[in-house]
Amino acid sequence: MTSEPTQSSLPPGVSNLRRKLHPNRFSEMSGQMSALLAYVLEDEWTTPPAKEVIITSDSNLMVNGQFFNAFTDWVENPARLFEAAELNRTEREAFIKQHVKRVESYRANTEQTLRAMLLDG
Repeated sequence: MTSEPTQSSLPPGVSNLRRKLHPNRFSEMSGQMSALLAYVLEDEWTTPPAKEVIITSDSNLMVNGQFFNAFTDWVENPARLFEAAELNRTEREAFIKQHVKRVESYRANTEQTLRAMLLDG
């Protein structure tokens, strides 16, 4: 069994992202969105938590082995949330880096799409 990283072992910026994006701050955030964000940020905010997130070669997002959404639809939701949470560019870049690290992707240009939609969108 793997243990959750301590606050001090998290990559730079992730602790702040956990605080700013926590579902307690956003009453309308769905459980699915909470689970996905927590997965990317190496945390657990829901029961059951997301344990595996994969982007397929045909741009579908699979969570715990089940279809969740199209990849671009998934990215649009955090883009709106980042506006509400007032994330700056550095925080958005930290999220993208964390997403690339945590989410297994078989889709071409995943990082470029994240950057285009979350930084330049």
